[in-house]
Amino acid sequence: MRITLVQPYITTKSIPKEYYNIQSFGLSAELIKRGFDVTILTTNLIRPEVRSYKDRLRRFEENINGLKVAYIPTLATPGALPIFPTLPMEINKSKPDLVQAAEDSQLATLSAVMCCKAMRIPLVVYQGMYSFTHSHARIRKLYSKTAGQFVYKLANAFVCKSNAAKEYVITQGVHPERVHVVPVGFRTNNYKRLDDGSLQKYVKHSGGKTLISVGRLNYEKGFDTAILAMKNVVQEFPDTSYVIFGDGPEHNKLTRLIEENGLTDNVFIITEKILNTKMSFIYSGAYLHLIPSTYEIFNMTMLEALACGTPVVACKVGGMKDTIKHGATGFLFTPDSVDELTNHICNLLEDEKKWQMLSLQAQSDMDNYDWSMIAEQFMHVYDSLV
Repeated sequence: MRITLVQPYITTKSIPKEYYNIQSFGLSAELIKRGFDVTILTTNLIRPEVRSYKDRLRRFEENINGLKVAYIPTLATPGALPIFPTLPMEINKSKPDLVQAAEDSQLATLSAVMCCKAMRIPLVVYQGMYSFTHSHARIRKLYSKTAGQFVYKLANAFVCKSNAAKEYVITQGVHPERVHVVPVGFRTNNYKRLDDGSLQKYVKHSGGKTLISVGRLNYEKGFDTAILAMKNVVQEFPDTSYVIFGDGPEHNKLTRLIEENGLTDNVFIITEKILNTKMSFIYSGAYLHLIPSTYEIFNMTMLEALACGTPVVACKVGGMKDTIKHGATGFLFTPDSVDELTNHICNLLEDEKKWQMLSLQAQSDMDNYDWSMIAEQFMHVYDSLV
């Protein structure tokens, strides 16, 4: 079967950029193993050769371990929604049996839907968004009420990353029978419980337990909630540490919050880049992984931490509601609730037997999220359409 993925923003192993979609590579690699012919169509803006507006009209090709990637001309990116003027020609050139496009709100998805309808090619929308609480919300909300309606009516199926995304597209008028929930996958073999003590170099208290968070320091990540919860935690467990690995626009604000609450000996922000190959040691050295995000499509660090046997305490939103088994692999709390987060942390700091149970169950559950398992679910959807 020939599959074409319309993925507006990705990156390759050699071109790190702000926008990326590692899921496209994970799924594609697994499909290729099963004999699929896979092509990704994406923006040429991530190519180092594109330096001027004129360069945007150039096309590039790359073959990555059997995966064909075409970096196609990009005219503009209003609200991070790139416009691909040659997309219909690119889809026709790839001769697909099925096209998969990313997100209902992308202009590329609208173009792909119209093109596939004319060519009588089945199209699947891979959906993660479930609300308009993130950047460019006004543009996206207007789009969903106007041109986006063509996507909801004409797409043959939606594969949603969470039940929250499923509920969202159904409210837009998509029939439930056309909606499938398939979680995000990852390479489970890359994350194992391997504690070499490397996490301890980032904390001052050598005898206490360490909590961590990993992510960009954006407002919706909710790190201020975790910091305020730590103020309560250290009153009962003074040698507990909390390390946030990341950087972003909220860095100075969070630093001030740490200082104002007298937490400089317990809470640390580490902007140093940690190699992916080292992250298993970071997760494994942590007692808990906190994800206080108020908006989260599907947090990859959640899967990585759980695979390393580190229980997760996370906000009850997005894909985290589906993945974390409350009381079995971690705990969920109401967004912005400092008290709930505090209680879950303190209860687990007191009860190491409970922590051990969560740790074992977390590692066991993650086998279901390996790309070898997730790809099978995608293939089931594809087979029903082709």
